[in-house]
Amino acid sequence: MLRHRILPRFKANKTINIWHAGCSTGQEVYSMIILLNEMGLLEKAKIVATDINNDVLDVARKGQYKYRFNIGYLDNYDQVMKHNPFNYDEVYEVPYEKYFEVDKVKDLLSIKKEYTEIPFFRKHDLVKDGTFVYAKFDIIFCRNVIIYFNNKLQNNVFNLFHQNLYPKGCLILGAHEAILGPWAPRFEKNASFYTKK
Repeated sequence: MLRHRILPRFKANKTINIWHAGCSTGQEVYSMIILLNEMGLLEKAKIVATDINNDVLDVARKGQYKYRFNIGYLDNYDQVMKHNPFNYDEVYEVPYEKYFEVDKVKDLLSIKKEYTEIPFFRKHDLVKDGTFVYAKFDIIFCRNVIIYFNNKLQNNVFNLFHQNLYPKGCLILGAHEAILGPWAPRFEKNASFYTKK
């Protein structure tokens, strides 16, 4: 979806501003960096990643993960990076070592330093802190976060996202999350993502 449906919308932009809200330990952030690089868009990207928890942000900044615990991400990597779901004959060779090092003995998967230095990680409370930067975003990721909020808090967060998205900007939620209630008319649902009207 990202590679073939969302990111091509922003190829003509001078910059692509991306916010990972509730980024946790950062695997999604680094996956996005890898995808942007493979599409030739990384130099345009400005990536902000936030979470309420300083401990997970420390892990994200280091970009070091337990190999066995995260082994499923390698399957996702292969599906996204090496195959085109719209053209099964199109296959790319993107070796793991281009972006990270795997040490099976130490049970460690380490993102290369040149990529850990790209995102700006900071603490941010989606409910209490409000807007925290002076730029708007083209894409906001907030996956598997709002499902834990009640309706009132969800609406507050949708308001925050709406304010911080450019017109036609994309909001990507988790598979079991949706915009309902008063904010639904302000976004256009496109399959598994939302576009600001």
